[in-house]
Amino acid sequence: MMEKPLNKLKSSILKVQKINFTIESNPEYGPELANGSGTVKVISTIPEKVIFDERGSVELAPELISVFQNTMFWDFTKSEEYIVLGHLRQGENHPVELVHLVFKTDNLLISADPHYCGDDIYYAEVELKQEEIQVIWKVKGPKKDYIKKISYFN
Repeated sequence: MMEKPLNKLKSSILKVQKINFTIESNPEYGPELANGSGTVKVISTIPEKVIFDERGSVELAPELISVFQNTMFWDFTKSEEYIVLGHLRQGENHPVELVHLVFKTDNLLISADPHYCGDDIYYAEVELKQEEIQVIWKVKGPKKDYIKKISYFN
């Protein structure tokens, strides 16, 4: 019997242990390209909400390495029609819902609406692959135009 897409997403999220990502800028804003990697620790497994902590390093330029830490959440409780992807950078009592994800196919979710942060607009796609979850953020604004490709895997 085939696993339902929502259950497949939940079980895949719970298995995540590692993160890799790249950031590709629009060339007219400069030749920026960053690569990062790290670990992911699931810190909450409430059945309908998964919170995880991301930590690692990112290479911003040759010989310029920075560390990162981020707490993300996947909330399956808000609606039967979408899943919330957000962050807890301002603490657990101040969650920021970044996007509401809807299934476009069994393995692809897209943001139902963009997320606005100041003058910047964020769109997200989540693709469930064989052994990874890929999240692609497309960001546009007066001084931003980049794509961040994140791979979560175990």
